[in-house]
This record gives sequence, C-alpha cells and structure tokens, in this order.
Amino acid sequence: MSEQLSIKQSRFKHVFAYGLLAFVLTLLALITLSNAKPSTATALDRAILSVSIQRYEPLPATPGSVVDVWISVENTGDEPAPSVALSIVETPVFKVYSDKSMQDIGVLQEHQEAVLHFKLKVSRTAVLGTNYLKVKYTPDKNTGYWIEEELPISIELRAPELMIAEQKTVPETLKPSEQGVLTLKITNKGDTLLKDINLQLSLDNEYVCSQTGITGSNCQLVEKPIALIGSSTKRVLQDLKPGEFAELSFKFIVDNDADVGVYKIPFTISFYDEDGNQHSFNDYATIIVSYDPELMVYVDDLTLKDNVLTAVITFNNPSLAQVKFLQCSVNVLNAELLNPTNNFYIGNIDSDDDETLDLKLELDKDFEKQRDVQLEISTVFYDAFNNKHEKVFKVTIPKQKIPLAKKSKTWIVVLTIVVIALALLWIAKRLKRKKE
Repeated sequence: MSEQLSIKQSRFKHVFAYGLLAFVLTLLALITLSNAKPSTATALDRAILSVSIQRYEPLPATPGSVVDVWISVENTGDEPAPSVALSIVETPVFKVYSDKSMQDIGVLQEHQEAVLHFKLKVSRTAVLGTNYLKVKYTPDKNTGYWIEEELPISIELRAPELMIAEQKTVPETLKPSEQGVLTLKITNKGDTLLKDINLQLSLDNEYVCSQTGITGSNCQLVEKPIALIGSSTKRVLQDLKPGEFAELSFKFIVDNDADVGVYKIPFTISFYDEDGNQHSFNDYATIIVSYDPELMVYVDDLTLKDNVLTAVITFNNPSLAQVKFLQCSVNVLNAELLNPTNNFYIGNIDSDDDETLDLKLELDKDFEKQRDVQLEISTVFYDAFNNKHEKVFKVTIPKQKIPLAKKSKTWIVVLTIVVIALALLWIAKRLKRKKE
C-alpha cells in the first residue's frame, strides 16, 4: 500500500513539473506574440529609420513666431523601407501652421535620406529653453506600425532688431547755400512690437582728436555747416510692428561758406519693447558738400618756325573744386598734328590754377590757302569724390592770329615804304631839274 502511494506521489510530481513547464512555455509564447511586430516586420527589421532635425529658422525660435523646420529621415538599414511617412504630433508648444501635418516619402532605399519641410507655430506661452517637437514615423504606413520620437528645438527671446535700412540725401551732393532732404528709413527686423521710437539728430560742432604720440593728441573743432529748415532735430514714432518700416525726413540747408567734404551727422535712436524695456543705439548720417569742377580751354600763345605752328593750349580751373586726373584727346582740322600722339594726360588742376599743353601743327606752305585751324579737344576728368566728368571744347585759331599773317603784312608795309621813298626821290629830282 505504501509502495503504491509512493508511486502515485512520484507520478504526481512528474505531471506537475511537466505541466508547470508547459505553462511557462505557453506564457512566454503569449508574451512574445503580444510584443511581436506585424507579419511584415521580418522584412522591415533591416530597414532602420533615423529621424533628426536638419535645421530650423529662425534660430533660436521665439515665443509666438512661425518656425520653418526641416526634418531629416534616413534609412540606415540594409533593406528598403517600402512606404515611409512622418507626421507632426501637435502639443501645446508646437502647432502645425499649414494643413500638412503628415508627409509621405514612399520608398526609401537603404542608406538614403529624405528631408521634409514643415511650418510650425510656437506658442506665446512656451517655456524658454529646450523644447521638444513630437513626431511619429513609420517605415511602412500600411502596417499601422508607428514610432514616436521627440526632437529638440531651442526657444529663446531675441533682442529687438531696429535697423537703419537705408539713408539718402536728395540731391546726393549739395553745394553751399543749397537745400536738401535727408531721409532715414528704419525697419523692425525682429518679431516683437516696438514702441515710443525716438530719433535725435546732433548738429552740434565737435572736437575730433587724433593721436600724435604715446601721450600726445591733436584735436580740432569740426563745424557742421548744416542747419535744419522748419523742424526740430527730433522725430517720434508711436510704434513699429514686426516687418514694418518708416521713413523719417529732415529738410536742411548748407551754409554758403561750407568747405567741400563729407560731414557725419550723429544721431541716437531709443525705443521700448513689448515688455517695457528701453533700448538705444547710436549711428550717423552722411551729407556730402561738393562743388562741380569747372574747366576752361583756350589758346594762350602761338609761335611759328619753318611752317610749324606751336600752339600753347591752357587748361584752367576757375572753380573751387579740384579737377583730378585730367586727360584729353585732340582732333585737328585744316592742319596736321605733329605730336607723337593725339592723347595727352594733363593731371590734377587745383582751384584757380592751370596747366598747359604744347601742340605742334604743320600749316599749309602757301599761307594764302591756309584757313582757320579748328581744334576739337575732348576731355575726361574727375571731381574730389571721383565722379567722372566729360566735356568737349571746340577751339578756333583764326588765320589772322597766326604769326605768318603778320609777316605778310610786314612785306606790304616795306613795299609801301619803298614805293613812297622812290616817289619822294623822283619828286626831289624833278624839283632839282627845275631849279637848274
């Protein structure tokens, strides 16, 4: 009886052990099946997707702004991904700005990359610092198998960006006693509203110093020969929205005794941001005072030798501005130019100064056939600010002013004197005969 009981207990232990083993194996199989990918997962095991943010603009993103985000999707595996798609999961921080929250890539070959572009709206209440954009993606959207991931985006407050986009004066250069208009174009390049914008010009004279040694310096008073007409030196704007610009203009006049030069007019701009913080910066506008250079060309002297006329051409600068880099070309009518070239470099001519050029001209040997000599002198020169000027001068050398003409008249005078002398001699002889 005891032996039978012992056999039954032994069988029970074996049955229990096998049953427990079967239970454990069944449980493991169920857990494995519950976590298994779809039937196509075996083919997708080698299509491994890697998702990252390639870039985003602006950088950093700011609360309340619209951000362009480029997301890179790369297949780092050894098999193609048959139907890749990526979708933005909206959160309180990031919302999709356009209608496209999901984009299809399609087949993505092994070791191939695709870049997707999304526009996102950042919440105005976003916490400053690193925030995370939630995305989900799949190697095959037909399986319903999606992977979620969070990608970092930095959100910071940027300093307000108020810029001088353009400055201009009309006219670009001014003469003494001339009126002009200075216009400054300011632009809000930032993402926030700017308020109480003040622009203040400074037309006060100032001392400008330059270092002359280790301890010494040379300072001189620089006067600004500019005065505003009918307005103050201050301009005020109530506000300027992001992306907007405004033009602030000042009408002015240049003093009648102003020197030629470039005058820098300092100004200060101050403003407040949306949070009531004050900002300011300094800059300067530029006003150019210049005279138009003038040039006169005329014949100064004439000499004749062996039928070759030397004409001294004078280039005179009667203006207050310097004539720079003067050059000319000469075309001659009714004579032949004997100079090696007809192109000449004259150089710089200071105010109320002149330079000369000697031209060698071969005249007609028969002076009676000689006509007025016509010179066409084409000039090119530059002013103090290297602006180019061109002018053509037509200069006439009249036949009567050529020394040869004076020589011809001398022979006539001599001949006249000889005739008169002979006539007087004949009269004297007649009178002598009568007396005899």
